[in-house]
Amino acid sequence: VLRDGTTRTALDIQQAYLDAVLRGLGQLRANGPDPDTDELVTTWRSILGRLATDVWSCAREVEWVAKLQMLQRLQQRHDLAWDHPRLAAFDLQWSDLRPDRGVYQRLLAAGAVDQLIDPEDSALAEVRPPEDTRAYFRGSVIGRFPEAITSASWDSVVFDVPGSESLSRVPMPDPHRGTRADVGDLLAQAGSVSELLTRLRSDTAASKIG
Repeated sequence: VLRDGTTRTALDIQQAYLDAVLRGLGQLRANGPDPDTDELVTTWRSILGRLATDVWSCAREVEWVAKLQMLQRLQQRHDLAWDHPRLAAFDLQWSDLRPDRGVYQRLLAAGAVDQLIDPEDSALAEVRPPEDTRAYFRGSVIGRFPEAITSASWDSVVFDVPGSESLSRVPMPDPHRGTRADVGDLLAQAGSVSELLTRLRSDTAASKIG
């Protein structure tokens, strides 16, 4: 139920999100189509359509559908009540991240689910931040100066600089700043966290972060 008293399903809300994204993309396409974005939007539209008409057809792509499908099969095969401990144990095992224990990992190995992200890309993303958002600055300073960072969030990094009486917070309010193009040279030239923060205090450098 929405604030105005109308009712919307989860699919209705997802469709509203998709429509908003499509409108936004229409305004940003001055440089032509983006194949990766087009593929994502096509998949999103397809899944929403199939969730509305044949939910089980999405089991390869939507995790909760695959999980519910397997729970139902287990429940029906052994005539279990939905509160049976065996189903609860399966629920926990589904979330086990160990390759030799997790149910999802076994489905993936059997080719029963689709893996949308290349495993090599996933492994690389664990150690290399994306270069075209503020995540580049955040990930790079965590990699270079881990001992000097007390916290890091979406929109700030807090440093504990040796010899300083207080913590130093670097705000990053703009997701599109702090990219490699913005701060790559700055990071390369900073030999220490103190030098980095000194450079960031200049008006020119600060504008590249937020």
